[in-house]
Amino acid sequence: MWIWSETFAGILEGLIREPQLDRAMRWSWAKHPERLAQRRQQVESARELYQRGETEALRVLHDFWRTIADDVREQARIACETYHQLHFRRSA
Repeated sequence: MWIWSETFAGILEGLIREPQLDRAMRWSWAKHPERLAQRRQQVESARELYQRGETEALRVLHDFWRTIADDVREQARIACETYHQLHFRRSA
């Protein structure tokens, strides 16, 4: 999960900085950086929780994206096109 999260966040950051646009995405690119930034923030928040011993958030993110696509680059492409707010239970 940790390696996946590092890779996923890195790909998202790269897409924010230097988008690889195909024709289908050009018309709506203005919405994509915000979505990617939100996704990256989700991953970074989950990684912080993981480091404090609260593993559920990172597990939920990992499992969610693995059900959408096996390849992390494909996951990032889909992340660019959609946004699903994922909620985590926080440990007390």
